[in-house]
Amino acid sequence: MQRIVVLCFLGLLGALASSPLLAQTGAANYPVKPVKLLVPFPPGGPTDVAARVFAQSLADALGQQVTIDNRGGAGGTVGAGVAAREPADGYSLFYGSTSTLAMAPHLYASVPYDPVKSFTAVSLVARGPMVLVVNPQEGVSTLGELIALAKARPGTLNYGSGGTGTPLHLAGELFKSLAGIDAVHVPYKGAGPAMPDLIRGSISFMFISPAGLGALVQGGKVRALAITGPQRVPGLPDVPTSAEAGMPALAVSTWNGLVAPAGVSKDILARLNQAVHAAVKSDTLQKALTRLGVDPVGSSPEEFAAFVREQHARWGDVIRKAGIRPE
Repeated sequence: MQRIVVLCFLGLLGALASSPLLAQTGAANYPVKPVKLLVPFPPGGPTDVAARVFAQSLADALGQQVTIDNRGGAGGTVGAGVAAREPADGYSLFYGSTSTLAMAPHLYASVPYDPVKSFTAVSLVARGPMVLVVNPQEGVSTLGELIALAKARPGTLNYGSGGTGTPLHLAGELFKSLAGIDAVHVPYKGAGPAMPDLIRGSISFMFISPAGLGALVQGGKVRALAITGPQRVPGLPDVPTSAEAGMPALAVSTWNGLVAPAGVSKDILARLNQAVHAAVKSDTLQKALTRLGVDPVGSSPEEFAAFVREQHARWGDVIRKAGIRPE
């Protein structure tokens, strides 16, 4: 009788060990150790700064430390490739962006990841508009006037950006395509070095983040013609949106979002999504991102996955029309 009881007990343990309930124990307790957030750009840049503030708010929501792992190179594709090869256990995450998940795959002949298939979308984190600004000496005050000037002087206006293939560059290419104008692209090593040349008149116009732009506009150093977001921004209340200025198709944004390696469990995905929503509601993150010119946002995994697919297709079309060849 005792032997039968022991066998029954062992059988029960075996059944429990193979049950879905016990198999999900790791997911249910997630996270039980620090989580790594891989950032595909060097320390100190705008993406890294935003990621670090987000990491702290995410850590508060998860109840575990979130460490930053910077893996820069090749427009963010090196870091994205590393992230795609990480275990799908929820302890290695990737801070994706417009550049890495939508643009870079079209700008490089080969990238070590697929922006859709290599990752499981968790949530959109931040999203912000760009502002089209011009040198006041060009004598234009509206988007329509800039287009008219460019058509009257084809190929003579030039515009700056933070580098070839960056969101600021591709926003300029989209504008050229929509307006039917010819303007010369002048790449810089970041938007910061381009601004003095815009003020001096070495370049005619450029797209830039609204962060800190208000003082330059109010001081007459540059003139803002349009906001590419769906609504006006607090620091530039008199500047119309691109839709209000007559070009609704110029509604574009820069964004960041959290993804995990493909195959992460539904339980961990749900926990991460919940944590992101808590993080973006924190005062610390909201204030920090607002200073960077972006708004904290959250989404469902399904919404973010659809958004990445749409952005990947849209910017691929812009790059092909602009004739930008993969490196």
